[in-house]
Amino acid sequence: MVIHNQDGIRVACGTIKYDDEALVVATAEFKTGPYVGKATFSQPKDNNLADTQIFMDLKMVEGVAAPTAPVAFAILDAPCGRDGARLLNPGALQACKQFENTSPFKPCALGDLSGRHGKLILPMTGGQAMFITDYLPLSKEGSVVGMSLVVEASGATPAACADIMPVVPAVRTLLRVSS
Repeated sequence: MVIHNQDGIRVACGTIKYDDEALVVATAEFKTGPYVGKATFSQPKDNNLADTQIFMDLKMVEGVAAPTAPVAFAILDAPCGRDGARLLNPGALQACKQFENTSPFKPCALGDLSGRHGKLILPMTGGQAMFITDYLPLSKEGSVVGMSLVVEASGATPAACADIMPVVPAVRTLLRVSS
């Protein structure tokens, strides 16, 4: 659910889900500059067509100037460093235009996240953003796990790249306390 002011500025955003709902979770960790941090993707486990939540927590590497303009972010169809990686666009659709492609009846390039949701404003101290997007599977056919998330400072040149990797749930064993 997203709540906006009358002028269109987002005020609050949250996901409505059942407490016991199992999720598929994947992360993209930016470890080297100019941006560092993590993007976490989550989606209901048994529904690869359900909406996907993306939570981004990024900051600038110390000593690197913050960008003077908002930065774009996108999913490429291959892992970082692979020659020929392109914007994820399995339907060969048009580029997204923010606020014009918000309906499934006006589809656009699947990996163009900034076109779907707007660019990131990244202050030196870092920032967080959450997006809910459709048709971005984390499992089964068309999964973006194993592909890459890029942050582009200007134009189409990636300034930072991180592979989208599955999060393996931790198994915890409760210890018994003897009396």
